Amino acid sequence: MTRPKYDKEFKQTIVDLLSLETPKSIDEICKEYNLKKPTVYRWLKEFKSETGAFKDEATLAYEKEIRQLKKQLKDAQMERDILKKAVSIFSVSDK
Repeated sequence: MTRPKYDKEFKQTIVDLLSLETPKSIDEICKEYNLKKPTVYRWLKEFKSETGAFKDEATLAYEKEIRQLKKQLKDAQMERDILKKAVSIFSVSDK
């Protein structure tokens, strides 16, 4: 079973509904929109910064870029380690 895909606008709407001083709880919103609680909590975490304020588009893009760069660095380090091992294996067998 595949997870439903929600666009950013819908996610932001749900987060806005929770952040307003409304009497609706997370349980009520989840029931009304047929959502799961962990999904809504993830959206809340995604759209709020550490200070409690909502993140803007630039911050979200910056965080995404940092995640990509960290992944690229990890991949490059792994490739480097593999090449080091290969060089050591081939240099030992030449003797």
